[in-house]
Amino acid sequence: MRWLYLAVSLAIGCSGNQSAPLELTLDVEPLVLEYRAGDAATWIRPPKSNAGGSGGVTYELHGNGDLEIVYVCEPNPSEYYSEELDVLSDEWSIVSQSWPYQACGSNPTSGQTFNVTGEMVQPGSIYAGVAEADSNTGPWQFQVMVAPGNIDLVGIDSSQIAIRRNQPIQGSFVEPTLDLSVEGMPYSSAAFSVSGTEVGETMLTYELYITSNGTLLSLASSPTSVTSLPTGLTLKGDVYSMTVLSYNSTEARGVYGTYPSGIPPSVSLLPVLENISYDLQSVSANWSSLPMPYTTAGFSYQDSSNTQGIEASSGWIAEHGVNALSFDSSFPDNNASYSVVANSSKHQFGVTVVSPGTYSVVYTSGIMDSGSVAAPDYNLGRSRRIEPGVAPSHVDQ
Repeated sequence: MRWLYLAVSLAIGCSGNQSAPLELTLDVEPLVLEYRAGDAATWIRPPKSNAGGSGGVTYELHGNGDLEIVYVCEPNPSEYYSEELDVLSDEWSIVSQSWPYQACGSNPTSGQTFNVTGEMVQPGSIYAGVAEADSNTGPWQFQVMVAPGNIDLVGIDSSQIAIRRNQPIQGSFVEPTLDLSVEGMPYSSAAFSVSGTEVGETMLTYELYITSNGTLLSLASSPTSVTSLPTGLTLKGDVYSMTVLSYNSTEARGVYGTYPSGIPPSVSLLPVLENISYDLQSVSANWSSLPMPYTTAGFSYQDSSNTQGIEASSGWIAEHGVNALSFDSSFPDNNASYSVVANSSKHQFGVTVVSPGTYSVVYTSGIMDSGSVAAPDYNLGRSRRIEPGVAPSHVDQ
């Protein structure tokens, strides 16, 4: 299983027992989506509550207590990805945001974009929505393509930043010349530290700032410093996002946080996982202990073509009193072509710890067979990229 490296932000909440349908939104329809509730032997194909489109496809699941769900998709021709989720219904609001890990396909869009052009006096970068333009010399002409609606246009150089809020884009748009010596405000760096690192690990950091209208800009960061924007520039609804990844050839640990008031001065990594073992005849793994308190634990087997994995919530594991998980192949639409060769597969095992709140922090720790994944294109844990402050949807990039 390939875990996503970049996590922009998480907006999550936890509710109690749910009698209303549980919703799962996917980018595209999978080959298989089936579930069963409680001790029921009957598998159910959930109905769609919408017909797809720019928001993806939403399915309704019903049941209180135990849920077992299986998802299969085909990321590449004749390559199949299968994942099982074991979860309690009152944990759904958190766990479902990062499941299934690999959504085959990306969110369709209307395809409508407009050309935004202008001049920036200083060398630097322009950000608008998810678009970016850069130049090492100035003055320079920029051009970015953005979706219609109100956007925030950001100009930044090595010392100053300006944000033009609520630019109304309903067609091609020409921005007035942006001169940071006139519009800009100085920004600064702040000390930052990471505790819990191990000798021999490589560490990566990635800092983003997301404006209230959804413009994403990269900010300079390192294991010892982060960027801090002037308070007079930031508005309610803007958030900072910080990713820290520490890894070597057989383990990876990460912290993925969104912070409305700035990056904290320090973060701590989860401990390295130990004493995980795998079955050579079936897709199964067991453990002696897991970091407490954790949110989910899961693993995958990957052979030359296919991947099969399973994830379980902490509540489900505690209720069943287990220290092992096995992929359930009994779902009706299973096909032999989805299976993996267990004794020649690479393995990965990961846990997540979610700090709940309006803006949250996700801690991950995972181990993998050497050579199973090329770092840093993973984090062994589950942190799906989610738009800030809105209901989660599958928007991997």
